Amino acid sequence: MSMQFHLYYLGEEQDGKRFYGAVQNATELAEVKQQLTLMSDFASSTIVFLKKFNDTWSFLVASYSLSDDLQISKEEFQELFDKHQLYKLFASRGHFDNLYKRIVAMIMNNQTFSIALKLLNRYRESVPVDIKFAPVPDQSNNFKYIVQIISH
Repeated sequence: MSMQFHLYYLGEEQDGKRFYGAVQNATELAEVKQQLTLMSDFASSTIVFLKKFNDTWSFLVASYSLSDDLQISKEEFQELFDKHQLYKLFASRGHFDNLYKRIVAMIMNNQTFSIALKLLNRYRESVPVDIKFAPVPDQSNNFKYIVQIISH
């Protein structure tokens, strides 16, 4: 847990100096600050925040640079994650399922890793991309990753 302390000097009185203090839980703020710092390193990429909480995966497309390559909007890309239909960007469901199993195993081991692969655009044309997964340390036991996708 990250805590933020504020201490204010109120002045002197007969019995000594007077202070006013406040304590605030800043865990979430510290995590957001860290995520923004990571994002600035990847500004020209597609950035997706990945989180697992109580066996539920959630995704947030924070920045999106693949619209020209994939011929889909940021909203359509986010919808593929939300509806668990990312497999539509792969040549076959089997290829996606195999890759998914490998990625989950590496995430469960809290590893930083990269994968080079080909996604399919709206017209089923191949788009080579590099995907980097980097864990985002936090105070909880939940998995948090920042995912960077760069097209060639």
